[in-house]
Amino acid sequence: MFGLTLAAAVGPIALLILNYGVSRGFRTAFAAGCGAAGADFIYALLAFAAGAQIVSWLAGNEAGFRRVSSLVLILLGLWMLWRACSPGVARRPAAGTVPSAADAARPFTTTFLLTLVNPLTVLVFASFAGQLPLGGSPGAAAALALAVFAGSLMVQTGLALGGAALARVLSNPRWQRLLNGLSGAIIAAFGVYGVWR
Repeated sequence: MFGLTLAAAVGPIALLILNYGVSRGFRTAFAAGCGAAGADFIYALLAFAAGAQIVSWLAGNEAGFRRVSSLVLILLGLWMLWRACSPGVARRPAAGTVPSAADAARPFTTTFLLTLVNPLTVLVFASFAGQLPLGGSPGAAAALALAVFAGSLMVQTGLALGGAALARVLSNPRWQRLLNGLSGAIIAAFGVYGVWR
């Protein structure tokens, strides 16, 4: 349940996964979703295995995480906006094209790193770590971290499917560019808000 509710919040990561689904299809969006769920797993494992101390340290450095993630979001949003406004830039792959391992690795890495430096993720796990009576059991910590991963992955998969379904509705490249540009602008706005806050 914690993994589901953690991933269900609409933010820049959700928009990014939806955008991958619209512009590059389900497989790429699913790879991005796996990256986000993987970062949730890492935080869950740290929080449940090492206790609140490590995650509290991460929360104590929230300002640094916020600056880094805000800058990355601004750059990513501007890049997406530029791609949406540039007619010569390649769009969605042709139907039936299977993404290469490198194509799938980029979305995975992008969402993994963005989720890992997201200050909200740090604070949520810092708060949640102290709520569980684990008693230092590595097995219980690993099982709970896998449960968080599974819940998060369910939501990320839903976002990937939603983006891919939306791509079928918005088959006109002009509508896809508009949606990509809007996503880029909103993701950059999340970054600007993080800097301003």
